[in-house]
Amino acid sequence: MIGRQQPVDPASASTSEAAPADRRTDLVAVTVIALILCTAVAGYWFTSVVSAPTAADRAEGRGRLISSMYDPPETAIENGIVKGDGQLFAGQATDPAVRRPEMVRGSEAEQAYRYQRPLFGWLGWIASGGRPGNVAVALIGVTVLSSVLLAFAAARWLVDKGADPRWGLVVLLVPGVFVDVTWIGPEVLGVALTVLGLHRWFDVRHRTDPAERSLPAQAQPDWVAVACFAAAGLCRETLLLAPFVLMVTAAFAGRWRRAFAAALSAVPYLLWVLVLKVRIGAWPRGSVDGRLSVLPFRGLLDATSNWKAAEVVFAVLLVGLAVAALVLGRRSGLRPLIAANLVLAATLGEPVWHRFPDFTRVLLPLGVWSLLAVIPALFGRSEAVGPDGPEVAAAALVG
Repeated sequence: MIGRQQPVDPASASTSEAAPADRRTDLVAVTVIALILCTAVAGYWFTSVVSAPTAADRAEGRGRLISSMYDPPETAIENGIVKGDGQLFAGQATDPAVRRPEMVRGSEAEQAYRYQRPLFGWLGWIASGGRPGNVAVALIGVTVLSSVLLAFAAARWLVDKGADPRWGLVVLLVPGVFVDVTWIGPEVLGVALTVLGLHRWFDVRHRTDPAERSLPAQAQPDWVAVACFAAAGLCRETLLLAPFVLMVTAAFAGRWRRAFAAALSAVPYLLWVLVLKVRIGAWPRGSVDGRLSVLPFRGLLDATSNWKAAEVVFAVLLVGLAVAALVLGRRSGLRPLIAANLVLAATLGEPVWHRFPDFTRVLLPLGVWSLLAVIPALFGRSEAVGPDGPEVAAAALVG
């Protein structure tokens, strides 16, 4: 009968009302735990593992670093940062407007190459208050908070996929996260921003109200997601692979506004490269030859002769996890992104595969996205995602 209301089960209503509160509590708990863990790891590393350089070390190493920012390092923290690219971002944090690119040793093309990932250095400049003496600690803080953001973004993704958000803490075990926390780098921040952007981009499909999942709504671009992708591209240019895949799939589906919006993610990075061309006088080009390989996985095979146990374990872990994600993550919407990053892995040359701190940072999105595909498949509720199929898979990518 029209106007007749069905009785409401009080227990069901209370459960429904409690669910959002429980979700928020879980996300807060994951965030707090991640903050404690990452702070503890960074604190222990820079106070107990890394030692201050001796006078002999400083004299012997002077002039050998790729940046003059901490050459030679004076403290234990500086000595830890110069082990990797953290020294470059520390330099950028004192030179956000690219007035002293000569801090980077090498040709102008090498300087432009090293300056092409500015966002992390900008955040270090802001966090340090523009004081060079505060940059090292500020960048450690930015890296820790970036790792916390990644755990939060993963937990939020898993909640919407019907999985326990506490599994989001597992992303902190991806090797590239540890490398960034101890060497200082922008990859964790970039991947966290990408996960947040993907969550927004796919959000329409996961709304419970069918009216909100109408085709017109799906055809609309999500500008918050575009902003996240653009910021991620300023952390590391290879992260623009995600919006590129989204652009291609949206174009194939005939959703041109979505495709155009995804393409706009690359504009800030391209504009910054133009700024570098004007300021430095060269386009970004690294001085290390062989970073890319024409033959698939030729670089990996060439590097294995010099590998130690850590390189073998982490390479097998990343590639194996990606393969598992392609098999199990049919309903995640992430399979084309994972496949694209596997293609990227196949084209990496021997210098990138030479040691795990290098290839695990480049392939950090591959590891994180693979986990976000596998965990819901193994531990999520089956009703949280729809059936798979060619049309559904395409729809997952474009909205």
